[in-house]
Amino acid sequence: MNLGDQKAYFEKNASTGTVRLDLARDPVTDRFVGYCVSSISPDNTGEIESIFVEPDYRLHHIGSNLISRALDSMDACGVRRKRVSVGDGNEEAWVFYRKFGFYARMTILVQKKD
Repeated sequence: MNLGDQKAYFEKNASTGTVRLDLARDPVTDRFVGYCVSSISPDNTGEIESIFVEPDYRLHHIGSNLISRALDSMDACGVRRKRVSVGDGNEEAWVFYRKFGFYARMTILVQKKD
């Protein structure tokens, strides 16, 4: 999905569903060090759209706290189906997502046009 497609997707969800942004800030430096974007689509599917924590702040449970907030919000909205997409080459993230009950159900292969 390119940036234009992502923008259109988020705009559609923002107008017909829900888009949520959770931020993590270092209280000492007062700078943002992580975020999680999640959404609930009109068909009531929750999705972790994007999550990132600055490398120096990883392994301090910041990512876990961010995703937990997003999932708790989905639960409060009555979402029953949740998903997250993991890009090719980032399979090590599967271990992180398994802690929250996410498991691979299908791998989609896309043909690249030259």
